Amino acid sequence: MEPRAEPMTMFGGPAQGEPQQWAVVDTRVRDAELYWVVAVPRPGLPPHPRPVWGVWADGRLQLSIGGPTMRRDLAASPAVTVHLDDALEVVLLEGRATGPCTDPAVIEAYNRKYDWHYDLAQYGPLTTIAADVVMSWTAAGPGGRDGFTRSGRWRFG
Repeated sequence: MEPRAEPMTMFGGPAQGEPQQWAVVDTRVRDAELYWVVAVPRPGLPPHPRPVWGVWADGRLQLSIGGPTMRRDLAASPAVTVHLDDALEVVLLEGRATGPCTDPAVIEAYNRKYDWHYDLAQYGPLTTIAADVVMSWTAAGPGGRDGFTRSGRWRFG
């Protein structure tokens, strides 16, 4: 599924710098080692961030969210934000948990990526996160102090 580009705004105005290419972002999400998942458990409780493993294909992340707390949180409130590990080459995915994944092809892709044997009986199904919006920007200068060199925003669906 190919997303459509949308205008990116940052700090209340049009994003500055060059447009980011979707192919670059797609590769970064696919090749990421960790995905930081931020779920909101219940009203009045703080967000629940966790680093997890996963695979990316067709605008969906298949994540190994083994803990029952986060699974319960996502079942109660499926809205989720996922981001990669880099604060200067940022990729943020906003979407929703749409259900379990036990697809053998996805499990095999996961095993190849991590040189692992994912045991569904032990860990449970992967959790499918469908992307609604993906945003990306590249910060410039030491610690990102010099603005942004590239940015982009894409919508799925």
